[in-house]
Amino acid sequence: MKKKYLILFILSLIIYLYINSIVFAQNSTTKSAETDKEEIQNSIREKVQEKIKNIESNPKAYFGVVTDISDTTIQLKGESDEILLVSVDTQTTKFIQVNQASKAIKYSDLAIGDYLIAMGFKNGNEVLEAKRILVTQPLEKPKQEIIYGKVQSIAKKSVSIKSSQETEYQIEFPKKWKGPEIEELENDMSVIAVYLTEEEKNIIRTIQIISPPSPTPTPEKVEE
Repeated sequence: MKKKYLILFILSLIIYLYINSIVFAQNSTTKSAETDKEEIQNSIREKVQEKIKNIESNPKAYFGVVTDISDTTIQLKGESDEILLVSVDTQTTKFIQVNQASKAIKYSDLAIGDYLIAMGFKNGNEVLEAKRILVTQPLEKPKQEIIYGKVQSIAKKSVSIKSSQETEYQIEFPKKWKGPEIEELENDMSVIAVYLTEEEKNIIRTIQIISPPSPTPTPEKVEE
């Protein structure tokens, strides 16, 4: 009889220990999963913070015309007609009028219609926190010109073209352009050239050969 009770006791103890081991394993798995989840969340949070820090530490510039001014914010119309927001601190942001001579001005001197170059750091809302603002004139886009005429002379990096109005233009070649190489051009060729005037120099953008030079007539042989 005692032996029977002893066997039952041992079986009960084994079952108890087995159940406890399962519960412990489940708790350990749950804790491990929670730990892994927390580590992943922390990693994501650190990467997001690092991204924000990188954005905020890289200086940017906004260009545009002032369309609205409030106590601490300027609204600009950008080069592509996009709306740009600039925040200012009237105590720390520097305002400079750029003409022939530069001079410091106040925030209250800004007006709607002014063209600004705002320099600073963007925050997470794409608002530029300005450290320095220049009031200047819009950047002029180079004007393209087209000339049709005949090649008069060819140099190493330039060509002279006489237009149909008998005006001669000296055109310079940059590092890259569209059209034939300089070596392919010949005197008296008819060409169309598209160029930009930059710093009083005519810089070629595209050149196209219309017709080759006229052949030199062969003198007729006089019969004796």
